[in-house]
Amino acid sequence: MKARSTTRVVAALLLALASLPAGAGGYQIHQCREVRTSLEDPFPPLGDDSPEWVAEVVCEGVQQLAPQFGVRLDGRTLVDLLICESNESFHRLTGKGPWVAAVFNPRVGIVTQPAHWLARGGRRRELGQTVLHELTHYFVHRASGGRCPTWLNEGLAQWFSGLHPRGNIIMPSAEIVKLERRWRLPPTSIAVRRRDYWLSLQLTAKVIRRAGLPALLEALPAVGNHPPAGLDLELAGRPLRHWLLGADPGEQLAGAEQQDERKGFEILRGEHWLRQIEEDTRVEIDMKKARVIDFRHSPADGPTSPVPALQGARQRGKSP
Repeated sequence: MKARSTTRVVAALLLALASLPAGAGGYQIHQCREVRTSLEDPFPPLGDDSPEWVAEVVCEGVQQLAPQFGVRLDGRTLVDLLICESNESFHRLTGKGPWVAAVFNPRVGIVTQPAHWLARGGRRRELGQTVLHELTHYFVHRASGGRCPTWLNEGLAQWFSGLHPRGNIIMPSAEIVKLERRWRLPPTSIAVRRRDYWLSLQLTAKVIRRAGLPALLEALPAVGNHPPAGLDLELAGRPLRHWLLGADPGEQLAGAEQQDERKGFEILRGEHWLRQIEEDTRVEIDMKKARVIDFRHSPADGPTSPVPALQGARQRGKSP
């Protein structure tokens, strides 16, 4: 009888500990008041400080981004963070594989791979950028009520994660609508999805350069009232399509083209090159160099080079 009573007491204590907020129990986890951290495994190995480090990375990201979106840091919980206990568990919760470090889910918050797995080598260096990307999705969702066009949402997420491309892109409004539709469907290939990430970043960066980041963020609450791609959203007194297209894109970009040419940036223009990329999904875009490159040959053949068929589509002072 006494043994049975002792077992019940121990079970009750374990249940109570498991139900306490992250950080309570027999270990300490870093937790700023704006981020509520939960561990899927409430009892990590003794001496494992990787969950604390992951929580700290997320806290730093919130503190960096919140002021940009006009959100006050007054001690209220803003973001829930769930650190998975295994890669398999992360896949079950998010549908993503080990190539993804973290995901934002509107119902759950930020979900990450296991902390000890993220703390290894190169993954540790990449987590900060990934967290900024996913936290941007959270703040955009908060500002827009979850109604922001996906192309703009992904473009902002890349911008705030540190990708600030030079140069400009001219893309007809009909193609921007097609881009938004592609985002809402499963990708046909990795190449297509990478291209759409790049296009979204270029379009968003163009709006930021021309209209300003504060104006764009201030307009987010009304973006859902302008389907299908938000092109009629009023931004700094003009519709979004004005900042994307302009009255005369060729004239408007003339100065930028000369400046970017001096920096070695190659500008692509018009519908011709876009159609060619869509017809061959094996042609991808190198986001770091902002160049169309051809991955149809083996890496053993040497470094990639610009696709010959697209040479005539580059803007070198004349239309393709």
